[in-house]
Amino acid sequence: NMISSVVSQATPSDFTAGIYVRCGTGSVTRIFYNSVSMTGDRGVAATNPSIALAIAGMDPSVFVKDNILHNSQTTSNATPGKSYAVGLSYNTYANLDTDFNDLYVSGPQGLVAVVGGFTNTPAGDRENLADWQAETSQDASSICGDPLFAGVDDLHISTAGPNVSPVADAGAMVEGMTVD
Repeated sequence: NMISSVVSQATPSDFTAGIYVRCGTGSVTRIFYNSVSMTGDRGVAATNPSIALAIAGMDPSVFVKDNILHNSQTTSNATPGKSYAVGLSYNTYANLDTDFNDLYVSGPQGLVAVVGGFTNTPAGDRENLADWQAETSQDASSICGDPLFAGVDDLHISTAGPNVSPVADAGAMVEGMTVD
């Protein structure tokens, strides 16, 4: 999947998400081979976050592999909503399996992850990939690099030439899927 052009002001009763997954008890959720690009100005009213991938549940069984989760959204609010690559509504990770992803954020509100809820509480913020890896013990082979998408709404990556995407040929085969 390629998901782009998702923008909202995200006021106190909501948040903006490229992919939002609500996992039920006993379910197994697989999130493979997605490219999400959250870009643009969310305006002056944006007080809650934007999240490229938001996962809700109570330590659900979730596999997140070979995704590009890019968030560079901005806001001109004095107390702005932050922009995350990934967000979890929980903070225990016994059933989380995530790796070979690109968790790229940029801009003044950009943070790699938020855990324990989808709000702007600093306690849940994980600023960079190392913080996220220390929190979850996951994503050992993941990166935080600009994927160099072909355009704002064209999420293909360059695999040749002078500007090769850092995610080109950087993924791993997922069981049962041999071609991305």
